[in-house]
Amino acid sequence: MQVKSGAFVKSPDHEQVYVVAAVFSAAGVDEQTGVWATNASDGSGLMMSADAMAKQFTTWPDASTTDAAIREGDPVLETATGCLK
Repeated sequence: MQVKSGAFVKSPDHEQVYVVAAVFSAAGVDEQTGVWATNASDGSGLMMSADAMAKQFTTWPDASTTDAAIREGDPVLETATGCLK
């Protein structure tokens, strides 16, 4: 996977949750956008997959199964992807 651009947004609902949206490509795959979540502002913490594309291309845990319960359709995911434009 090669990241082309990214955006980092703090969740307004959770003190320790940050959402990362990225445009990326992979072997044999056109540009895609995925969204992940982390519990550290510097990216050193636990990384979690927050949308279907992130779940398809990484093996990180599902963010919807954590205390933050970030699911597809959560407004913070749209905020993060909106920063990519």
